[in-house]
Amino acid sequence: MFGKKTTAMQNYFVARNPNGTFIGRHSIASLLALVQAGQIPRDYVTTEDTGGSYNDVVKSADARWVTVGDLLAAKNSPATESSIASTGTIAPTAGSSSARSRYWDAYLVARATAAIGTVVKSVGIGLGCLILLIAMVMGSQTGGDAQFFVGGLLLAAIVGIPIYVLGVLVSAHAQVLKATLDAAVHSSPFLTKEEMARVMSL
Repeated sequence: MFGKKTTAMQNYFVARNPNGTFIGRHSIASLLALVQAGQIPRDYVTTEDTGGSYNDVVKSADARWVTVGDLLAAKNSPATESSIASTGTIAPTAGSSSARSRYWDAYLVARATAAIGTVVKSVGIGLGCLILLIAMVMGSQTGGDAQFFVGGLLLAAIVGIPIYVLGVLVSAHAQVLKATLDAAVHSSPFLTKEEMARVMSL
């Protein structure tokens, strides 16, 4: 049923599941807009409208149901449409694979940035504590002179706090990047929910 190349005028029946509530009759462009707006989940199913009613399609043994997300991912690939016609399922498309790879690499950069931020914060805290400890040891060796302790405390703050703040900024940048990627992955028409979860490591 999906064997022919879809055209701009091709419409699809959409339902919660093959025997479930009828949602509507939409074109590819309409489906894409509704999915991006969050009005139709990607795990709803769809099949081609061949001219009959929805009830006729439900009763038909020839109807090939696929998820909305899979249909949108394969809509421009003749090879995957042929796969649907023969198996009723969609193999991963080149666009889907490329999108997964791109987002995966971007998430690696975001996670690496977050790890660097954590390391920088740890270095700031470690240096501050080390400077303060050295000052306390030197103060004890000179009869408990408070000047060493006060000087060490000031030096620890001057050195440790800026480094720690730098680490916080790096970590914040990583979180912003992750949030941006989450939004991009969630709205991508080339990924199914399962692929989104894998890319986002959920």
